[in-house]
Amino acid sequence: MAAHVIAFSILEDRVLANRITCEELMNVIFDEKIDRNKIKFQKSVDKLLSMKVIDLNLHKQISDCGKERNDFIHQAMWRLDEFNQSSTLKIRKTINALEKCKRDFVKIHKK
Repeated sequence: MAAHVIAFSILEDRVLANRITCEELMNVIFDEKIDRNKIKFQKSVDKLLSMKVIDLNLHKQISDCGKERNDFIHQAMWRLDEFNQSSTLKIRKTINALEKCKRDFVKIHKK
């Protein structure tokens, strides 16, 4: 369970960091009143899709990880067997795919 929670926390961090990096690269003007750490996960995933950092398949994959995490955490007491190596590795693969997309985006848009 701990591995799954930590893996998802890393994914959540990578999604936000990639959004910030790619927005800065595209010279997006930020509202200084917004605390970037309070931006909702799904909103950042949607923003990465709209900026074409990720494709629809990776958007779904990341979104599914978020939905699964919420389901697991809210029902953890009854679903402990679902916190397993396979569910954690799925998140790890998603992080790797996200990082590759960001690297490709940066290569294309770097000045």
